[in-house]
Amino acid sequence: MTQSPENTGSPLPHPAIGEFITYIKGEKRSSAHTVDAYQNDLTDFFQFLLLERYEKRDRTGRMVTRSGGYGLGSVQLQEIRADWVRSWVATLKTDEQYSPRTINRKISSLKSFFKYFLRMGAISKIPMERVVSQKLPGRLPVYLEEKNTQELFNNIRTISENLHFGDMAEKDPVMLNVEEGKAITWRVMTEQLLLSILYQTGVRRAELIDLKRSAIDGARGQLKVLGKGNKERLIPVSAQLLKAMQKYDGYKKEYLGEEIRGEKGYDGNELLLVRESGKKLTPSFVYSTVKKYLGEVTSQQKKSPHVLRHTFATHLTYHGADLDAVKELLGHASLAATQIYTHNTIESLKEIHKQAHPKA
Repeated sequence: MTQSPENTGSPLPHPAIGEFITYIKGEKRSSAHTVDAYQNDLTDFFQFLLLERYEKRDRTGRMVTRSGGYGLGSVQLQEIRADWVRSWVATLKTDEQYSPRTINRKISSLKSFFKYFLRMGAISKIPMERVVSQKLPGRLPVYLEEKNTQELFNNIRTISENLHFGDMAEKDPVMLNVEEGKAITWRVMTEQLLLSILYQTGVRRAELIDLKRSAIDGARGQLKVLGKGNKERLIPVSAQLLKAMQKYDGYKKEYLGEEIRGEKGYDGNELLLVRESGKKLTPSFVYSTVKKYLGEVTSQQKKSPHVLRHTFATHLTYHGADLDAVKELLGHASLAATQIYTHNTIESLKEIHKQAHPKA
């Protein structure tokens, strides 16, 4: 039986959750992170409806006992009322003190859940009347200044040497004869290439991890990326990045031995980027790599892979890229999500106004 990672590992409280999770895994091809979020949110909602008291992890990760649930014992989907949903949201806000952004995500999870069963004919309406999303404070995307990205990629070999106690990022005939050296070399090449791809294409972390070798179109100089909702998009890449990806892929036979490439779990035949073990990258590996390298060129607190995605989009808009084009490159569903990147253009105009206008 499917288990909930957030709510004590107990069985799912309602069978409809399992059906919905199967749908988003199979048809929507949602990432593991998204699937976990849906499962946690829906499990919490149904526990709130079905139980008076239940155990769960709070927003800090501590295991706590929650009271004040409806204690219905069982419920059919068509019986769920909007006021029950509103009571749950109020609990999230007042008792559990989740942030407005997290509460909105949980509301969105519930809406998607009910919309699915409305399409399936299991319910006649969605019980979300007067369930109001929380007002969010204005938040600008965190990105790197151009001087920081220039420093990173101009000095990436030196940075690698500092981080790995020796520059092993280049193909070295001597290192090819030393198994440990080959593994370190492959790791550094992987780190450097993933940084270049993230900044030069703006792909999401999950898209980077699942990037296939077949996605590289050398003739047209582009990448085919499978994004959210199983939607494909094409991203142009520079000749330099294209060469780097092809070179990296060609080195697999030399740096990853036959014992690695011959294993059943070897992922390098399908995926572009793999670890020195031949396995696909993990989200934690990508995150720690980006944090490690960005820590060498910036003191800003946030150093996640998404910072490089924000940087990609911000630099494009700063240099005059059309917002619709940036939307397509990022794989955004609506232009509203892309408009946050106009902040840099506005800030640059403010600076120009300040320097040039006599009354500024």
